[in-house]
Amino acid sequence: KCKDAEGSRICEHGNLRSQCTKSSGAESMLSNLDMRTIFTNIETLVKVNTELLSFIEAELKALDGDADVFQIASVYGPAFQKVLPFFKLYGVYCHQYPTAIDHLLVCRTQNAELNDVLKTREARAKMTLNSLLIRPVQRICKYPLLFNALLKNTHQLQTAGIEEHIRELEVTAKTV
Repeated sequence: KCKDAEGSRICEHGNLRSQCTKSSGAESMLSNLDMRTIFTNIETLVKVNTELLSFIEAELKALDGDADVFQIASVYGPAFQKVLPFFKLYGVYCHQYPTAIDHLLVCRTQNAELNDVLKTREARAKMTLNSLLIRPVQRICKYPLLFNALLKNTHQLQTAGIEEHIRELEVTAKTV
């Protein structure tokens, strides 16, 4: 379940920028500066989370078919350890988020065609671009919850490593 959620978040974040591309995909409806202001470092965050997912998938694949819940849960600590230093990149995104939302509103107000395209896509997706843009901010706060749930439900795991990851993620989340 965690692995699938990670994959769907990567798809969400990867598709953020495409929300502002004309349906033909040929021309951007926003300037490069607008795109950088609204989407900041989302492509870098996608890469970090793609790496995390690939580590998790590789470790899960290495387990035999009848792995128990404890073996499966033990995959997450080492996977996060490999990418944890890069989670500080969320700080850049999170600090830029209020500016991004304000700038998106200005762009939508000044460009009726962009606003119409986004409204159509948002209606189809049943989610606004603003809702997608907040996801990385929310995401960084969910990782400590994931590890706490792993600890709570898998007491037999060696907890020292997981507790360390929780502390590091909490520090990152508080910094952000």
